[in-house]
Amino acid sequence: MKKKLLCLMAILLLSVMPDQVTAAEFKGGLGIGIEDTSFQIYVPMSLDKIVIEPNFVWFERDSDENSPTTINESNFMRFELGLGLFHRVAVTTDTFFYYGGRMGYIEEESKFGFGSTFSSVSDEKLDGYFIAPTIGFEYFLASNVSLGANVAWHYAKLEGSNVTNLSPGGVTKEEITEREKDTRTSAILRFYF
Repeated sequence: MKKKLLCLMAILLLSVMPDQVTAAEFKGGLGIGIEDTSFQIYVPMSLDKIVIEPNFVWFERDSDENSPTTINESNFMRFELGLGLFHRVAVTTDTFFYYGGRMGYIEEESKFGFGSTFSSVSDEKLDGYFIAPTIGFEYFLASNVSLGANVAWHYAKLEGSNVTNLSPGGVTKEEITEREKDTRTSAILRFYF
């Protein structure tokens, strides 16, 4: 699934690139976004009214809850690699409205250990895809620096397995399918070269 999705994203990226792009029409950059508790890295490529924007998210959270008789530790990691395609409309000379969407690959892993000496461990690994119709705006503070925000309806489907080693009790494995549906907002600072 990962290979198919990455190939589809590459084909989409190459299909929207015009044959003859001049340096005056192309603007590349780098951006950072804040969404809830995670940071995102963006690589905007602007071609007049079309914006192609790959993005990358890495989020990790560790938790320890210890008492004199039990130890509980957990680790959660999420990785996203996405590609956005947007149509940009000028509102003023410095302000732009954009609409389009993002799609991409997601990978999640969570581990949870509990018991008096980590006698029980749960390990869940999932991967899948997301699609996110998105609207937003971008205001240029200077000719090469912009501040923007967007809102997206985010849908993701993840599949994988959860392996639990209970002591005593043995090992259990279950197949999992998760679906996420939510709205997401982010603030983005972009630097163009």
